[in-house]
Amino acid sequence: MQQIFVGTTGAQLREERLAAGVKGFEVAIAMHVHSSRVSQIEALAQVPTDSAERYRTALAEAIGKKGAAA
Repeated sequence: MQQIFVGTTGAQLREERLAAGVKGFEVAIAMHVHSSRVSQIEALAQVPTDSAERYRTALAEAIGKKGAAA
């Protein structure tokens, strides 16, 4: 299977998460992965498009849960 890269970096994803006030483990829970996987994604120079979409979906879910808890 060929990986498709559109230009998203792990650092950009991390910045989005931090700006939203979401912890890495919260994204991991929403992605159903170990928190080390989130760290690996955030460390990538180029994130495959499907991984970036999955990360952003999980981030949105984590933001929604934080808002619901407030």
